[in-house]
Amino acid sequence: MDINLHYFGTANLSVDYNAPGQIQIGAGESEARFVIMAIPDGDTENSETFTVEASFDICGTPVSVSTEIEILDELQINAGNDQSACATTFTMDAELPSGFTGVWEIPNGVKASNLSSATSEMTVPGDGDYTLIWKVDDGQGCEASDEVIISTSNQLQVNAGNDQSEC
Repeated sequence: MDINLHYFGTANLSVDYNAPGQIQIGAGESEARFVIMAIPDGDTENSETFTVEASFDICGTPVSVSTEIEILDELQINAGNDQSACATTFTMDAELPSGFTGVWEIPNGVKASNLSSATSEMTVPGDGDYTLIWKVDDGQGCEASDEVIISTSNQLQVNAGNDQSEC
């Protein structure tokens, strides 16, 4: 059975998404699946919607079903700038959009004051480079992450020059 698909709404076919115009259900099958791919267009619309309408005949009777789909813009997130200091404690400066949740993924040995705070204080165990990942979730299946590197060196090198003696 051939099923014709029609699309309409604020999102535009071939601009905001790609989708098939027709699908088939084989003999003895009761469902068909197809993929609709969002196209990153670089525009910030926050979200666009479109309706998919499927039309077909069952025993000579025309049938039409539809569903609405929302396309959300790709989530862009910033974990903050890389940091380097002669210290063991760093304050993070990540972004957390309103209505979203975030969590830090940290390497073994690093301690966080609050893993779900964008401005958590991180304490590292010693000299080295540590990669931390800030993951953000909108609660509706959209996730994004970014990483930040904190580097520390506690070995302060001081050189006052050669010893001198005066009379």
